[in-house]
Amino acid sequence: TRDGGILVRVPPLTPSGPQAVVVGNEVGKSEKAITVRRYAAVLSDGSGAVAWAELGGDGPVVMGKTPVTGRRILALSPDGRAAYLAELGRSSLDVIDVAANGAPKQVARLDLGKSPVLAAAAAARAWTLALVHAGDVELVDISSPLHPVRSTPRPFPAEVKDAHVVAADRSPDGKRLAIASELGNRVTLLDVGGHGRGGRGH
Repeated sequence: TRDGGILVRVPPLTPSGPQAVVVGNEVGKSEKAITVRRYAAVLSDGSGAVAWAELGGDGPVVMGKTPVTGRRILALSPDGRAAYLAELGRSSLDVIDVAANGAPKQVARLDLGKSPVLAAAAAARAWTLALVHAGDVELVDISSPLHPVRSTPRPFPAEVKDAHVVAADRSPDGKRLAIASELGNRVTLLDVGGHGRGGRGH
């Protein structure tokens, strides 16, 4: 990095706790221990806060809370660096820096225009966050987790637009979006892996 640091991507199955990072070149090698932390986030209706717990070998340890009054929708970036929160029926997205000094804290708010958020869905291996509205889905670019970037919303098929969406989730690769609808008590699978309008998956 510019100040002489080293950027390290931690593999998904790396255990929590101190881990050695070894850097070598033609003149030798050097080793330094870094501490890997893993967190769980819990958002309960009416709590007014996200509760954080550190997951270690001896079980979860409570790490504190981040006030998020009114927020009921929670998603995390694939690398766990950021949490995203929205208030049901409102059109803004709060960005929480999970790795902030001291404790996770809000660092930004993204204005989503006039269309309220009904659900949000992240994927383990896709750097987009699906924000579900009444008539469309917007794939927000979270490749820079603390600086999400909006995209053009993709209209839903007619049967989803009028079906009263109640929940959504994505496949691990982010290519499929499952929409749970109140009308007819059904789940519709949409293909959101390509560009342009979303269509039903097969």
